[in-house]
Amino acid sequence: MKKIGVLDSGIGGLSLMRDLIKSNLDADYFYASDSANVPYGGKSQDFMLGQLKLLVNKLLEKRVEAVIIACNTATSETINQLRDCYDITFIGIEPYINYLNHTTDENLALILTEATFESKRFKDLVLKYDSKNEVKIYPLKSLALIIESLFEKSFTELEAQIRKELEFLENTKIDSLILGCTHYPLISKYLEKSYKIKTIDPSKFVISHLSKELNIHSTNKKDPTFQYSRNIQSGWMDKHITDFDIFY
Repeated sequence: MKKIGVLDSGIGGLSLMRDLIKSNLDADYFYASDSANVPYGGKSQDFMLGQLKLLVNKLLEKRVEAVIIACNTATSETINQLRDCYDITFIGIEPYINYLNHTTDENLALILTEATFESKRFKDLVLKYDSKNEVKIYPLKSLALIIESLFEKSFTELEAQIRKELEFLENTKIDSLILGCTHYPLISKYLEKSYKIKTIDPSKFVISHLSKELNIHSTNKKDPTFQYSRNIQSGWMDKHITDFDIFY
């Protein structure tokens, strides 16, 4: 059985963890976050790289064979340096703008954080997959941090802030919305119901890549638990994805 590490600055990567559990791969999972410094947007590249090395070292204590960077900003800013520093497999997650080339959907849009939007890696993705600018792109200032607050606050308390961040959806013709931050799928059901749109989450493509990269197959043995550590200093706890009341 493979051991897979998942890291993020906060709770966003739990959307990927949910799909990993559902995929029923023959693997054990370890989720490490850096909640004291969420979000990574706005942090310097050196700071981000230093924190991620601490998280990777913590995961290596569990003898993981691969690490998924479940954060678009961290992927765009640090994945190449991490690959240079460690002799393990790193798999990143990026805004799935190349969905454009695999669909007949019209009126496509992409939401992502300002930090990811400003990164060179994202600009290169746009040039490669959407040189004609067919996908409407909306960098959002605070949505990820608002969603992060679901760890401690109810959705009802945060809904007004979420709607304010998404005001553009009320006056723009959008049929399919690509979710360019792992925090955003935590509210995918709300997005689909409230704005009558289809949401596109890249998690399944990341999981498919992981499966091929490590030659992991599905198994009949279902284990819905994983080990979770909320910050660099804390220990590990056994968790079930349903322990997190953060999916809306």
